[in-house]
Amino acid sequence: MKLPTCWSCRYSFKWKELLLHFRKIECPRCGLHQQITKRKLQQSQVITFIITFFTLVGIHFIYPYSLIGALIYVISIMLIALLFSPFIYEFTDKEEYLF
Repeated sequence: MKLPTCWSCRYSFKWKELLLHFRKIECPRCGLHQQITKRKLQQSQVITFIITFFTLVGIHFIYPYSLIGALIYVISIMLIALLFSPFIYEFTDKEEYLF
């Protein structure tokens, strides 16, 4: 898995810099704004749908036995998704909308 680079100066972003940025980020080297490409936004929505589906299915099977188990399951799925999200980013110079 590879982290994205700046579209202008090819600065390789660090995982920590991208962790909580969801739409755009400023390059620390050249100062230009980076926008996530439309294709990667669509991929992230598909991944979010899949994660939500598996979370709901998992809760369906875990919840009847343990509320705490279901909460731990949901929190762990959300953390895993958040921790791996910077690896799917790809940047461009112009803002692209989904629709």
